[in-house]
Amino acid sequence: MRRLRDRLALVFGGLMFFVLVAIIANEESVLSSLVEDLETQRFSSSAADFRDRLEAVLDVHAARLEELDRTEDLEDHVLSGSPQAAEEVSVLAHRTGAELVVLADPAGRVLATNRRDHITEGLLKELPALGHTRKALVLLPEGLHLVSTRVFVRNGKASLILLLADHVGREQLRRAAGGEDDLLFLTAGPRVLETFVPPGANLPAVEKLQKSFKPHLRKTQARQDIWRLQLAGFPLVMTSRPILASTTEGPGVEIWFGRLAEEVYAPVKEQRQRLAGLGLVGLLGVLAAAIAISGRITRPLESLNQRMRRVTKGDLNPIEIPGRDEVSQLAASFNELTSWLRQRLLLRRYVPLEARQRIDADSEGRVILGGQRTRVTVLYSDLRGFTALSERLDATEVVELLNEYLNAMIPVLHSNGGDISDYLGDAILAVFHDGEEPSGLRAVRTALQMLEALEDLRTESRNPHIRELKMGIGLHTGDAVEGNIGSEERLKYAVVGDTVNIGARVQDRSRDGRHSCILLTESTRQEVGERIPLAFFGNEVLKGKSDPIPIWEVVAAPAPRPDPPG
Repeated sequence: MRRLRDRLALVFGGLMFFVLVAIIANEESVLSSLVEDLETQRFSSSAADFRDRLEAVLDVHAARLEELDRTEDLEDHVLSGSPQAAEEVSVLAHRTGAELVVLADPAGRVLATNRRDHITEGLLKELPALGHTRKALVLLPEGLHLVSTRVFVRNGKASLILLLADHVGREQLRRAAGGEDDLLFLTAGPRVLETFVPPGANLPAVEKLQKSFKPHLRKTQARQDIWRLQLAGFPLVMTSRPILASTTEGPGVEIWFGRLAEEVYAPVKEQRQRLAGLGLVGLLGVLAAAIAISGRITRPLESLNQRMRRVTKGDLNPIEIPGRDEVSQLAASFNELTSWLRQRLLLRRYVPLEARQRIDADSEGRVILGGQRTRVTVLYSDLRGFTALSERLDATEVVELLNEYLNAMIPVLHSNGGDISDYLGDAILAVFHDGEEPSGLRAVRTALQMLEALEDLRTESRNPHIRELKMGIGLHTGDAVEGNIGSEERLKYAVVGDTVNIGARVQDRSRDGRHSCILLTESTRQEVGERIPLAFFGNEVLKGKSDPIPIWEVVAAPAPRPDPPG
C-alpha cells in the first residue's frame, strides 16, 4: 500500500509539477518579452530624446547668431579690410562662446577668423555644401562639429557669411543625452569620436572602454536594435542611432547608448527571483497536495487492506468508509462480500458438507429436487441415560450439557471426513463416503475416537452430569439416496434409504454391547477386515426386517479414565 501511495503521490505530483512548469514557462516568456520591452523602450526613447535634445542644442547654437547686434559695423569693417575686423571677430567669439568664428565671402575665402587651422580649412570646404543652411552637424577628421551660419545680404546679394563652430565633446553629449545615466559613444565608421562615461558608474577608464569597443564596431555593420557586448570585461546592453547619414565621401555618424546589463535587467532579475520563490513555494505546495491527495485515496484503501487481512483470521465485521467515490463503493462491495462470507460460515454450520459441495459446484444456482444413489457408511451415535438426565435438569442446563458433548464429538467426525447429516436430540447421524480408504474403515475408527473423546470429556469437564453419559454407536454400509428433499421454497439436503434405517436399528441394539458398544453390520465388517479387532455379537432380527442380520462389536475400546477428584 505504501508503494501505491508513493506512486499516486508521484503521479499527482508529476501532473501538478508539469502545470507549475507550464506556468513558469509562460512567466518566463512574459519575462523575455519584458526584457525586449525594457531594452527597446529604454534605448528607443533615449535615442529619440537624444535627437530632440541635439536639435535643441543646434537651435541654441544658431540662436546666438540671430541675437547678435552691430552686424552692419562688422560687415563694413570686414568688407573694407579694416584692421578692426580681426578685433571684431575676437569680440564675437568671446560674446558667443564659440570655439571658432569665421567671416568669409560667398566664395569661401576667409576674410577674418579667430584662429586658422585644419578645422577652419575643413569647414570652409564644407561651406558650399552648407549653402544658406542655418544649422548643421559637420563631420571633420578632427571630430563632429556643431555649425551655425548667418548670411549678410547687401544690395540683394550675399555679401558676407558668418560661421560659428563648436566641437561636439563630452559635455555636449551629456547635455544631448539628457542625463548622466548612459554610457555614450559617438562614432564615425570604425572611429570613436567621443566617449561619455556616467560619473560614479562602475566602469573602467575611457581609454579601456574605447579600446575594447573599437573591435566591435567592425562587427556591428549589420543593423539590429539591441547589442549585448562585453567591454573590458563588463557586460553591457547597447543600441545605436544614426546622426549623420554616410555618403560616398565619408562614413556616417552614430550615437551609441549603453548600460550595464545588471542595471537594465534589474526588474527582470527581481521578477525572476520572485518567480523562483513562487516556484519553490509552488513545488512544496505541489508535494504537499500530492501527498494529501494520495493519502486521501490510500488511507481508505489501507483500512480496507487491513480489514481484508483480518478476514483471513475470521474477522468479518463490516468497514465504514463514508462518501460516494470509488473507494466507498469498493468498501460497500467488500461489506457485501463479508456478509456473504458470514452467511457461508453459518451455512457451513447448518448444511452438510456434501450439500455445500454440490451448491458450490452448481454455478447457475439451480434448485433441482431429487437425489442420487451412492454407497456410504452411516454412523449413528446416541447417549445412554440422557433422556432420564434431561428430566432432572432445566432446559438451559440440558442445552449446555448437549452443546459441550457435541463440541467434543464434531471435530472428531470432521477430522475423519464424516459429514454430519442431522442432529436428532442427543443422537448424531453422520455419513462417510469412500475415499483413499473405505468409508466403513474410517467410520469405525471415528467411532473409537469418539469414545476416547467422551472419556476425555468425562475427565476434564467441570460439569458433573457429563460423568453420567455413556454412548452407543451403530454402523452400516450400503446404498443410500442423497439429495434435495422438500420444495423449491424450502429444501433440506438429506440421506435417506434402508441403509440409514438399518444403521439406526443397529445403534438401538448397542445398549446390549459387552465391549465397546460399537456395533456394525456384515457389510461394514468386510471393509474393516482384520485391521480392527471385532467380536461376533449375534444374528439379530431388526425392526422392519424378516431375516436376521449378522452384527459385530468392536472389541478394542478405550480404558475407562479415573474420575477427577472432588
